[in-house]
Amino acid sequence: MSNADINELIARIENLPDSDVIKALASSDDYTLEAMVIYESEAKRRGIRSEAVRPIALQEAQRKKDKMAVARSFKGIGEKLYGMRAFHVDGSYQTTKWFVFLYLPIYPISSLRVRCGDKREISVVEVLPLDWRQAVDTYCFVVLSWAGVAMAIRLLERFSFPFRDFVSVGLLILPFLFLNIVRRRAKRATGRNEKGRTLPDQTL
Repeated sequence: MSNADINELIARIENLPDSDVIKALASSDDYTLEAMVIYESEAKRRGIRSEAVRPIALQEAQRKKDKMAVARSFKGIGEKLYGMRAFHVDGSYQTTKWFVFLYLPIYPISSLRVRCGDKREISVVEVLPLDWRQAVDTYCFVVLSWAGVAMAIRLLERFSFPFRDFVSVGLLILPFLFLNIVRRRAKRATGRNEKGRTLPDQTL
């Protein structure tokens, strides 16, 4: 930065309210080193203490983590969160963010420990290293479950009996029903775990 740019930045920061200075100090990764030096100098001049910055910094850090759980898709193409495993007594669980095509998981982006709020809002508790075991389990669930359903439907076509079409539709629901039962069992087992450690009961 040139001297003129620095002087202009100093003048602009001096005219900011305390709340904006505190927010900038709490989001240091969003600014250049030169800008942060000026913000810190201005905060010192105004007598802004670190105690005022710390809670805002925690809020900003949480906001950035929560952005990682945002998954948007259009007509089944984009990003989605798939998988629930490693339930903890605080209600959090591990999930994986995927790039999806027609809602099918194509490749994993990141693994997260998340917790659902009262309004079904997802809050990120921890950003985890990519869990390839969960990714492989998800691939296996999709491939094996739908392959099994397809084979069952093909077998049904050889027989003629009432409500055959309803049975075929019911078979499509079976993989999700099985997964829901396993998750409920894992959650109940976690609730009985007094120490709050991860239980061996795992789902996708």
